[in-house]
Amino acid sequence: MNARIGLRAARSPASRPRGSRNVLGCLVLLAALAALAASSAPAATGGSRRERAAAEWSHDGLRRTRVPGLDLVYVREGASLAGYREVWLKSVEVAFRRDWQVPTRPGSRVPPRDVARIKDGLAGILREETARELARGGYALAAGPGEGVLEVDVSIVDLYVNAPDVQGAATVERYTFSTGEMTLVAELRDSPTGDLVARVLDHREDRDRGFLDFTTSADNLAAARVTVREWAGILRRHLDAAQGIGTRR
Repeated sequence: MNARIGLRAARSPASRPRGSRNVLGCLVLLAALAALAASSAPAATGGSRRERAAAEWSHDGLRRTRVPGLDLVYVREGASLAGYREVWLKSVEVAFRRDWQVPTRPGSRVPPRDVARIKDGLAGILREETARELARGGYALAAGPGEGVLEVDVSIVDLYVNAPDVQGAATVERYTFSTGEMTLVAELRDSPTGDLVARVLDHREDRDRGFLDFTTSADNLAAARVTVREWAGILRRHLDAAQGIGTRR
């Protein structure tokens, strides 16, 4: 199970003082206790969000279809991705999970400037990786609507970063079991007409290493790029097939 914690310890000099192993041992013990507590906590929001989406999208007259690699896909009857050569990322929104900022100790909340920076960074990664992946199939990102342009509204929700990169004067080390988790919610439309093509939901968690490991902002960025690249790859492969996700089983 993904332990949603980010233990922090002051960076030690090259020559660690005597007893530092005992300190590290205490950290590991505390982490194990935190993971045990997390395992008895209520289930994450991913499942309930899927259930709500499935009910709402069915009510909208969409039909569920199976797409390997995605948790939930609902399509309009007869919808097709054939003919689209460009993708317009109309909007990219990022939102943290509601309980991400629950303080565990005084001063543990992430400053608003860092929250905004993390959101902007993830949105930028999504645009970069989508453009790169689409280019592999000869597609391009469009600047707006037009013929042959697929409109996509993207939301990254329930984002949970276990070791956020907080800028400050003090240098700290953060140890986590995984970098975190997030959920993609996307709506695909024909840009000239606004006709709905499909809605998608997919929840991803970084692998649980099973032990505490030093985690940096570079690890967070790398994990985010892998996930976003996989999402973009699924879209590209369906564009390549040119048969439309509405007809795939």
